[in-house]
Amino acid sequence: MVSARTVALTVAVATVGCAAWLVWRAFTQPLPSLGPPIGVRLVDAPAPRASGAATQGSGAGPTLGMDPPSAPRLRHAYPARSVSQLRRLRGWVEFLRAWKGLPEAVTPAARSNLRQQALTGLADPVVRQNVIFAATLMHPWQEVQPWLEALRQGPDASDGEDALCALAFSGDPAAGVAFRALSGTPSTATVHALYWLDEHEALAEQGGEAVRASLRAYRAVEVLDRRPYFHLALYLVAYNWDPETALRLLCWQPRPSPDAQRDEALLQAWMARYPGHPGTDGMCLRLARMRIAEGRTQAAAEWFARCLAGPDQDRACRARAPLVMLAERVLSIDDLGALAAVAGAAAPSRTLFRYARLRRLAVERGPQVACQAAAAEARDDDGVLGWAWRARRSSTVPRGLSSGMTPLPAGDPLRDMEVAPQGRPTLVMPPGTPEGQGPTIDLLGVRRDWHRGDAARAAPPPDPWHLDADRLARQFRAWEALAELERRTDAARGAARADLLYKQAAVLYHDRDVYFPCYGTHTFNFGWALDGLDDEHALPEGSDRTPTRLAAYAQQAFAWQRAEHLFARIEREHADYPALDKVVFSRAMCFHKLSEYRPHATIRESRDDWNAPWREAIRRAVETFERVAREHPTSTLADDAARAAAYWRRERPDVFAATPR
Repeated sequence: MVSARTVALTVAVATVGCAAWLVWRAFTQPLPSLGPPIGVRLVDAPAPRASGAATQGSGAGPTLGMDPPSAPRLRHAYPARSVSQLRRLRGWVEFLRAWKGLPEAVTPAARSNLRQQALTGLADPVVRQNVIFAATLMHPWQEVQPWLEALRQGPDASDGEDALCALAFSGDPAAGVAFRALSGTPSTATVHALYWLDEHEALAEQGGEAVRASLRAYRAVEVLDRRPYFHLALYLVAYNWDPETALRLLCWQPRPSPDAQRDEALLQAWMARYPGHPGTDGMCLRLARMRIAEGRTQAAAEWFARCLAGPDQDRACRARAPLVMLAERVLSIDDLGALAAVAGAAAPSRTLFRYARLRRLAVERGPQVACQAAAAEARDDDGVLGWAWRARRSSTVPRGLSSGMTPLPAGDPLRDMEVAPQGRPTLVMPPGTPEGQGPTIDLLGVRRDWHRGDAARAAPPPDPWHLDADRLARQFRAWEALAELERRTDAARGAARADLLYKQAAVLYHDRDVYFPCYGTHTFNFGWALDGLDDEHALPEGSDRTPTRLAAYAQQAFAWQRAEHLFARIEREHADYPALDKVVFSRAMCFHKLSEYRPHATIRESRDDWNAPWREAIRRAVETFERVAREHPTSTLADDAARAAAYWRRERPDVFAATPR
């Protein structure tokens, strides 16, 4: 009789064995195919020489062929295929796999024969297109260029347009001119639909000239980039390899002309020829980065804005932070004015340009200038900027007006309150949006509608920037109050002047929104946004680098930092001010608030020291608290200041190590 222990042991061994078998299967079987399953055999030999690799003396030119000693070991071999099998495959992924399964053609004559065999008598439009673009990508350019030129001049119009795209996006100058001329007439093909790879393959399987015209736009981008349009295609064609190795296994040739990717007119012609294509946002991003490299920052901002407004939004995340950085720290106020003046409410990112101009006017030329500009904007604006300006007096009275030795009286015009105007702006959702489902607003204030599906991604709003109407109205009211306080300060003398300076500082101290962008949130690391372009793309020659740019931004946008400067000014200019102890204590509180302020804590002089601003703020706060206790011992604030200083010295002794300021 078998014991229970023996049964349990047998079950355990069987379970472990099954698990081991499943792991082995997971690591030795290919990824699933999009088309019919194909036979695959395991191999341990090095990868075969790449199809189309030049032999000595063949004159085939540079290829992506691999040298046998350094070649990766293939997990899977491509099954042997014939040209007749190739001619039946419409799907791009299966076609590429079949092309790789053909007998290796190592001489120019063999490759020419392969192209001729594949096309002769072939009637299927999509397969003909596959042949043309596969040869363009995998055969040496000096061989395939005359072949493409012959197709372009041949009797088949569809072959001719495919060949024209292959030539133009490989960098052929004459073909580029011809394609730009062709782009004057937008394609009538269905190019504005959003596809995933499986949908793209299913479309190809339908066949026909209309499908061929739709797929042509995708193949043109692949010729330009020398990479599959859908990155997953690399894995499905080359199985488990990383993208770079997969490209080598596909033997896609290097780009014949590097100028093709930098040809602005050609990229714009692609968008004109295929309007609404899901690759539009990617093309706009390329153009924006080109303009950045050339130092044409205003034009770069235009293209970043178009990227945010174009389908299918998968590249939009790369445009938001650079666009903010340009608007905040690189473009001039006049540049922003020119961008904001673009006619029509549908101008891309017009809200950002208009608001950034007003905010920059406030921080660089003063709140009085900004208020005049906002009033002018409001006369012709029925959107959020116009409403917020008209509603500013319905916002809460700034708390700082009650600060200082003599609070402003109740009847002062700066304390007036009005009823909010009608017509409060709201987010308008496209037709068909389910009840209760609104857009997502990200930390930079950009509207994102991905969760509503392909329809929203295919037609995003041209102006995706969201401004908080109430916060903006409160900001406008604070600017107006500061402008009036500055006017009164200029006319005052002595203690009255110091008291008005104190009120200005108090307005800033009590409202961190006074100059902070209304399209962002205070929990967002704006340092990352302003630093965004440096990581991938160099700024124009002569531009200020990250630390300088971020420090200048902090001086302008962070209310507590500006308040501290005003309190310091009172100390310098009005040493006999009766409330000087409050002034020094308030300076210390500004440093304390900055030490806890996330945006400020990420503004760093060195990329290696994330804690530098926090440590400096704590050190300055403690030193200033100790000044209150030392220089104003009879003040009612002296004990609180001494306790605060002692607490921080006790809790964070590392901040007060012998580190030079």
